[in-house]
This record gives sequence, structure tokens and C-alpha cells, in this order.
Amino acid sequence: MTKIPVNIDELANLLQEKQYKVNLSPIETSYILEEKIFQNKKHLAEQVEKIWHLIDKGDFFHIWVVQSEKWYLKSWKKQVTRVFQLREFADQLIFFVPKGEDKEWENYSLAVITQDGVDYVDIISSTNPTMEVVRFWEKLTSLNYSLSDYEPISIAQQTAHTLTAENLIKSLDINIEEVLGVFQEAGLTIYNERFVLPREEAPLYNLGVLDVQLEEKSPFDFVKKNLNDYKNLEVEKLLTITIIMVLTKNELVFADKKGNLLGIRFIKENEEYKLIDSFNLKTQNKKSILDIFSSLIACIDTRTIFNAETFAQQYGSWSVLGIWAQNILLKYLNNNFESIKILYLEWEKRFGEVYKKNDTTIELFIKHSYLAYLVKLVLLEQYREKLESENPSFNDLLNYLNEKEISVFAHDFFHWAENIAELHSILLNTIKDADFDSADIFRVIYQQMVSPSTRHALGEFYTPPKLAELMIDKSYELNQKVLDPACGSGTFLVEIIKNIKRRGISLKDQIIAIENIYGFDINPVAIAVSKANVLLQLNTISDDPVPVNIYLTNSLFPVEYKKLKLNRFQKSLDTGRFLIFPMDSINQTIEIPDIFYSSEFSSKFADLLRKLDLLLIDQGISEIEFLKELNTELNISDYNWLTMETGPAKSSLKEIFIDKIAKKIFKLCKNDQNHIWSYLLFNSIAIVQTRNKMDLIIGNPPWLVLNGIYSKQYKEKVKILAEKLEIKPSSYNVTHLEMSALFLYQANEIFLKEGGSVAFVVSNAFMMGSQHNGTRKFKNFSDIKFWKFSKDVFNIHNICIFTKKSSGSLEEEKYNPLVSIWQVNEEIKEYQFELIKQEKYVPISILRDENGNIKGIEKFISPDEREKLLPRTPGVKNFYFSKCYQGASLVPRPFIYVNIKTESKEEVIIEPYMDFQSKKPWDFRPFNEAKVEKDYIHKVVKSTELVPFLILESFSVFLPINTKENFIFKGDPDDLKPKAKAHFKYLKDLYIKKQKEGASIEDIWERWNFQKNLDSKRQKSKFKVVTPQAGGFVKAALIKDSETYVDYKLYLLPVKDEKEGYFLVSIMNSPCISEDVKVRSTEGAGGGVRNLMKRPWEINIPKFSFNNPLHIKIAEIGEDLENKVIEISQKWKKEQESKLKVKEEFKWRQQIVQNLILKQLEPDLKMLDDLVLKLFN
Repeated sequence: MTKIPVNIDELANLLQEKQYKVNLSPIETSYILEEKIFQNKKHLAEQVEKIWHLIDKGDFFHIWVVQSEKWYLKSWKKQVTRVFQLREFADQLIFFVPKGEDKEWENYSLAVITQDGVDYVDIISSTNPTMEVVRFWEKLTSLNYSLSDYEPISIAQQTAHTLTAENLIKSLDINIEEVLGVFQEAGLTIYNERFVLPREEAPLYNLGVLDVQLEEKSPFDFVKKNLNDYKNLEVEKLLTITIIMVLTKNELVFADKKGNLLGIRFIKENEEYKLIDSFNLKTQNKKSILDIFSSLIACIDTRTIFNAETFAQQYGSWSVLGIWAQNILLKYLNNNFESIKILYLEWEKRFGEVYKKNDTTIELFIKHSYLAYLVKLVLLEQYREKLESENPSFNDLLNYLNEKEISVFAHDFFHWAENIAELHSILLNTIKDADFDSADIFRVIYQQMVSPSTRHALGEFYTPPKLAELMIDKSYELNQKVLDPACGSGTFLVEIIKNIKRRGISLKDQIIAIENIYGFDINPVAIAVSKANVLLQLNTISDDPVPVNIYLTNSLFPVEYKKLKLNRFQKSLDTGRFLIFPMDSINQTIEIPDIFYSSEFSSKFADLLRKLDLLLIDQGISEIEFLKELNTELNISDYNWLTMETGPAKSSLKEIFIDKIAKKIFKLCKNDQNHIWSYLLFNSIAIVQTRNKMDLIIGNPPWLVLNGIYSKQYKEKVKILAEKLEIKPSSYNVTHLEMSALFLYQANEIFLKEGGSVAFVVSNAFMMGSQHNGTRKFKNFSDIKFWKFSKDVFNIHNICIFTKKSSGSLEEEKYNPLVSIWQVNEEIKEYQFELIKQEKYVPISILRDENGNIKGIEKFISPDEREKLLPRTPGVKNFYFSKCYQGASLVPRPFIYVNIKTESKEEVIIEPYMDFQSKKPWDFRPFNEAKVEKDYIHKVVKSTELVPFLILESFSVFLPINTKENFIFKGDPDDLKPKAKAHFKYLKDLYIKKQKEGASIEDIWERWNFQKNLDSKRQKSKFKVVTPQAGGFVKAALIKDSETYVDYKLYLLPVKDEKEGYFLVSIMNSPCISEDVKVRSTEGAGGGVRNLMKRPWEINIPKFSFNNPLHIKIAEIGEDLENKVIEISQKWKKEQESKLKVKEEFKWRQQIVQNLILKQLEPDLKMLDDLVLKLFN
């Protein structure tokens, strides 16, 4: 038996052996006393006794006591003195608590054991702690597996539910009795030895039932066949069953009370159900399985306090309620599509600019509508008391907010869902009296509903609130006019409001400050979520009117309306013209006096549109009644300005508003051409209210690159704008143009006042990417500052930029931005930032045109990095640069790479080599086997087998090239020998059949020989130096075979002589080259080098000379080190083969071999580096 730990170190060691996550930071008694978490030893004993008391109260009480690197009083109060109502997110940590005040710190029993989600163990009782500790260690040390890659669920759920996902997962592999026992022990009712009934306080109480049928192979058919069982259950238990859930070992099936399938969550692979419908999800990884059961538990067990995670578990896209609700929405949409069609088309139009056409589907529209509905539902619940109604409606909420002059429109893109009575009654009941404990309750569900690929298409990355808070603290001043031009779910807007609240100013001053906050976004779902998040903040401030200035608009291309010709309308009071508001989906327009868009009247026009929107709620109203009510509304003194006359007929503005706008929108609504127009008109006012008026532009604009935009028209629009702003990259780099650069320059151009500031989260490419050479001119900016971070808070390497608007360009000497380095610590799933360093950076070089004008800035670097640079002559390339080319684009790999099954003198039988991972649509076996002539089988080297000085192995490929006959292939299969001809023709046709629509290269030979990188003299050179396209450092090897081809992930440089090859290989493997390239390259996630490209060959490498003793010495060292590397790698190979039963199963491990080489050859590489540096001195 494993020895029971007697101190925290022994406990940590044991857990680490079991592969648990451990953060070892023991807390001594004296430290706790000093921090005044416990007043004295007696108080400590009292708190420990509380723990024992709680444990003794139940048979199954699980709790975490969390030890962290910083022990906060706030944490202790939440976790102990508040009876363990834990609401924070914690890591998997365990620590000891002493039992009594007289005990020494080292001598105590284990008071609190583990967290759900690692493994279930019996609770230690206070009656015999020694015996219980022994039992615990026996159980812990007997575990032969680890669940450490399960992401922990929030503690709020862990402590509220004794029913855990972990227990359910384990019970599935035993029997039905074990599964039902888990539910029963947790206090749920089991009926007829198969049905699990939700608790009375659960969201699915009197709404759903779980039918446990572990061995059932066809659960969908099972529901259909057993409908009478569910009807009998309703009668016997006095229930109303709307949702039926069937749990088997392989899946969790959802059906309605008529037996119609709603969706399936797959626990294990099941071919039969793969393509049933769009609400199915195949999930076999541990985290996904955990999510399935966590979501199930959230709906049938006691409801927890809602934070972002638990809210998503109950209502997320793949939750029981989420799947049911989306089916209800889909059914309603199909039955009423004509009345919803305009909304869908207008929604599709906005998303079609950045989404793939195939992604703007009905399914995505349903997801967005569901999320928007949930947002309104949460607002309805949170404002319930103020609405003074037991069963408030969305109209009640809308009227209340409009009375407070809060701009929330009834008729947005998703309002159609509010007409579904069943949806409203059931979902409102599930959320009634809910307790929310999160500033951004929609964070997780927003990321669920808007899929990763969708968010990538929009360039959206969720900003951690702590980073937003820090940026606001450093840049926002009270009462500034602030705009987030791509506000997403509203993180920055919410954090600014919280900043205002913390200032301790009067309520009146808070409202004044909040009135100056604006948010724009192109995504209608983001607008709905951000408005809700802001309203939840305002709900705690005041009942007084507070505007919510959040608009659906494209900050890059604000709406610009066409002006009607002068001969149609004379000048109006202001600039005198009427503007055309386009309604593209119905091919109509509305004519509006541009005086409505003037700075004097735009806010009044907005109020008019709100009134119009409210009047349109009553769908049964006649035109006469509508006009009567509208006239009554407009006759109050607030609308005296409408009496002003304009136009040739001297019509009043009131008459024009009624005749040209209100009547037209009313008739469109009556003809089922929808209420969306007043909402879109309202949003068009945003630009007028913000143009050149903002003191601060702050946010996290889209990181989308030009190449990620799917609409060709929108791409062209973006390129034209980039050219206008003078930041368009060269043709080589234009596909990497980032939208965030356009946001920076457009913010300056359109929204900022002179002297106003910008604070953006952007990619690290802003500081160092060559696509941003033009951006870094910072025309009309000053006071440039950057923040860098010790750890990325996004999947993309991120920084922050701060700057100010100023006329004219920066002077050359000012291109030395102040860079702040922040230490990033992550505590309880929340980032903490600490400033550790500040220094001025310098540009690598200032790029100029032929007239000496600055055309760009090449990367900002630190003074220390500048010392690592090797000499390069601007505008002049060395002898070797132009001779270096990228390898051949040999994809799709399964078409080309082969295993040779058998061979004869003239022919071979080949099969696809399938060990490489291929992306869709090429992730399939293209053929079983084929017979081809031997002449067409060649060798290829890839970057994944390159280590310093050596290629570990090459691969066999089929290529239509016959080097033995000095044959030049031009893509025609008829030029090949018979068997190769047949096989190549098959591959050629299959490539055309399977490629994506709109592929830029449709012919497989053109793909392989793109830019003649395959069938070329350089590929057939006997001596070729190869370096990687990407990677953490520069390495090189010499290929000494004209029959071996080079893949596109490598660059190749043909050389005439072996000695010259070793000379260049030595230089490329020298550490000083990697140091130089690392400084010059763009950093990837984590700050590492991402793309090396041809940068190593840009250095001033001298042309090799047999007459130069230093050149010869360097070449000889290269050949010697190649031999040493061969010896190291072969020794490792033999060691690995000796451990295998079948030697053919051996596989090279590039990283392991590479580490061995770098370690064993460290002195040799240092000596080589000293010699190579002499080349540049």
C-alpha cells in the first residue's frame, strides 16, 4: 500500500504521478495568521469544524478547498464562511487542513478530499479520520487511468450537484442498475425501473423525462414504439411530458411527445445516425462526453446559480432545451416562411459579405434567432420586478425600455421568434426566479452559437474582461465620448460602465458618462448580446432614462445614401436634398430629407423611428387608426420642429415623415414585407452622431485577413479602401491585409476628433509583419505605444496599440514607440497583469521610395534584438537569394505518396500512403492499389524529416516524370506509358470531381507543377541545399541525389559542387543565422518564430570560393557535423528498434532526434558560429 502522505509535498508528488494537475504552493499556519484570514488558532479550529460538520451532513458531499499562489481573503470568504457556495472557477487543487487548534501543522488528517471530475472517492468522516484516510489513499493509488484532460466544470455546479457527470460516465459501462443508482443516490425519483424524473426545482420538471435504455440499439425507433409508455407515465405521475430523452451506451436521443426526433448527442461512434438531421453532434472525445452529461444534469437536477458556463449547459446549442427550442423555431419558420422571408434575406445580405455563401443557411439563422430570443428572455426575467407583472411579455419590456428612452427595437431580424407561444411559456418558466452571477452571462453561449469557423470568418476573438479593464484604466477619462467600432458581445462597453460605477460619483454623473458610450457591429447577434449586457448593467443603476447607443453598422463602410437629382427636388432647409434609403431585398427605396440626418435633428429623427416601431407592434391596426395614433403622438411639443417646411410644395417635415416614411413602412408591414425597415433606418443614424466627435476609440477589431473574406465584391471594396488610406500591402502581401489595420485608420478618419486616442487589441503582426510596413507609417497619428505580453491571451499572438490622432505624418526620429511588457498570470480562470518592463523600440529599417519619401517601416524591435542582426544591404540581394526556390506543391498527399506493395523489374504495385493528415476534401483513400511503371516512382523529402545537417528519411511518390528518358511532361496523360497513363488519368479526373467549388487551380498537374516548381532543372540538380519554410529556427541539409524531389514546405538551392553545399549548410545551421531570422520574422502564438520563408537567404552571404581558407574550413566542419548527426540518429534508431517486436513499426521522431543533436553538438555549433560570424565582420 502506498504510504499515506504526511505533508503537502508528498501529496503533490503522489498526484503528479497519477497525472493530476497540481499547483504546489503550501500555506503555513503562520502565513495564514499573518494574512488575518483566521484571527487566531481558535478561529482556525472553528472553521475546520465547519468543514467536518458539512461533510457529516450528507453521504455524498464533494468540495474543493483551493490553495492558490496568492491567498485572498475574498476567496476564503466565498469558499468557507459562506457555507461553500462557490461561484468561481478553480484549477484542480487539493490541500490539507489541520483538525484541531493544538495540532502541529505537519500532523493532521485529510479534511477535504477531491473534486468531482477527477474521480469519486468516499468522504472522510470525522468519527474515524485515520481509517477514512487509509481508504482514500487505497482508492486513489489504485486508479489506473487519469481524467486530467477533462476540463473542469465550474465549482458552482460541482458543489450544487452531488449528481456528477463523472459518476454517470463510469456507470454507463456497468449496467442499468448502476446508472439508475447514481440518479437515485442523488435524490432523483426513479419510476418503473427505467424513468428518471427531474427534480421539482429543475428546469425540466413537468416538461421532460429521461428513459434509461442502455442496451437499446435503435433508440429513435424505440421512442416511436413506446409512446403509450410515456402517455401512461403522464397519467400515473400527473405530468406533462414535452421532451423525451433516451439514454443508451452510445447516445443520448431527444424526441418530442409525438415521437419525432429532435436531435442526438453521440457518446460513441454510431454509423446508423450520422446523417439524421442538422441537430446531431458526433462527440467521442472526453471533454465532449463530459459536456453532454453536464448539460443533462443541469436540466434535471437542482438549478445552479447561473454563470456563463452553467447558463450554456442549460440553454446552449446542444443542451436539451437548446435542441428542443431550435426544432420549435425551425418548424415555425418552415410554416411561416413567406412572412419571415424579408428578415432572412436582409440577414443573409449582411452576413454574406464575410461568410461563405454555403454558411448563411437557415440553420445558422435559427441559431442566431434562438440566441437573440434567449437574450430577450434574460432581460425579461431581470426586469420582471420593474415591469410589475407576474407574466410579463416582451412588449411589456419594450414599452418599459422605450419609456426610459432606451433604444431597443421590437422589430429586429429575430423578432419573429416572439410569436411562438409554446416557446415563450416553456422557456420563461425554466428561467423564472433565476439567480445570475456573471458580468457577461452570454459569453460561453455566444461562442457556442456563433461557431469557431463563423467567428473566424468575422475575425472575432473574445477579449478577457481583465485585459479590457486594464486598457480602459490606462486610456479612458470620465465623460469622454467613447466608441467600440466592433463591439461584439459588449465586453469593452460593459467594462467602461463598471469603471464609471467604481468611481464613486453621483448617479446623475454616472448617467452623463454612460450617455457618451457607443458601440457598433456588423453582426446582428452581437448587437443583441451587447445591448443585453449593457442593459443588465444599467438595471442596477437607475430607473431614469439612459440611452443605449449600440448600432448595427459597418464601421469600415458606414451607410452612404444616394442623393436625388436636383431637378426632382429643390434644396431643403439644410443642404436641401433628399436621400435614398435602399431596401435591396424587395427592390424598393424610401426618400428621406437629409435634414433628418443633420447633427441638429438626427437624435430627434431616431426618436421618431422608435415611436413608429412601437405603433407597428399592433398587427391588427388599420391604416386610418395607425395614422390617427401617429398624428396624436406627433402633436406634442417635443415634435414642434416637424412644422418646418421644405421642398417645392413647402411641405412640413411632419407631412414628409408621414407620407414618405411612415405610410410606406406601414404598407410594407401589412403586405408581409416586414417591420425591419424602421430598425435599419434607426441604425443608419449612428454615423451622424459619431463622425469626428469621439475622444476615444477602443476595442478588439476583427483580425480577419483579406484572404478570409469570401465575397469577391467585398474584397475589392476593402482593397480600394486600403489604397485610399495608403496602407495597402504589396501584391505579394495583399492577401494578408488585416481588417484591424483598416479599423485603425478609418477610426482616425471618420470618428476621432483631433487629439483623440485609439486603444486596440491587435495581432503581433502590427509590430513586425511585413504586410504592415505601410500601416507602421502611422500617417496622421502620434504618440505610438505598444503593449506586449509574456503569455498570449488569444490563439493568435496578440499585442495592444495605443495612439493619438494628429495632423501630418510622424517625423522619422519619432519612429521609436514605447513598448510595455506585461507579465500575464492566470488565477481562477482570470488573467492578472503586472507591468515588468518598458523600453523604446527601434525600426529594423525605414523603407523609402526613389524620391526619398518614407513608404514603410520594417518591423519594430528592441535594442537588444538589434544587436543580433547580421548585415544586409537594403535593395541588394546576395548571390544565392535569387537561386533559392520553394519546393513542389505535392498535394493532395494521398494522391501522390505511396507504399510499394510488390515490384518487378519494370513495374510496381502501389497503394496510398495514408499516414499523413489531410484536410477536407482530401481526407479519404483515393484508390486501393494500382500498377504503374517503375520509371514514375520517385523520392521526395519533406520538412517534417529535416534536422540540422540531415534529412532523416524520404518518401516514395508517384509522379508523371520519367527522368531516365529526359522526358518533359506537359500534363497530357497520353504522353505516359500505358499503366502510368491510366493511373494518372484516374487521379486527374478524381481531383476535378472532389475539389471545392471555385478552386483556383483545377488541374492536378498544374497544382503539382505550380510555378514550375516540380519539373525544373533545380529539382533535378544533384546537389541541393534545403531549408524549412517555417519553424522555430533555421536548419539545413544537403541532398546529394538528382532523383530526389523537394516538397513545398522546404526551400531548395541548387549548387554545382558538394563543397559549396556544405559551406551553405554550415552557415544555415549556425545559431547566429537563427538569431537574426528570429528577430526579423513575424512571431506566432507564444512569441515563437512562425514563417522563415527566404529570410535566411537575405543575409549578406559571400559567394563560396575555393581560394578562401575560411570558406573551406566552414565547409569541412559542415561535412564532419553531417557524419556526427548520422551517427547520433542511427544510434537512436537502433535503440528504438530494440524496443519493438516488429522493426517495421519504427517511426522517426523529428523533435526527439533534433533535441539530441542540439544537445550533443552544442560545443561544435558554438565553434561553427564563431567562424560564421567572421564572414560578416
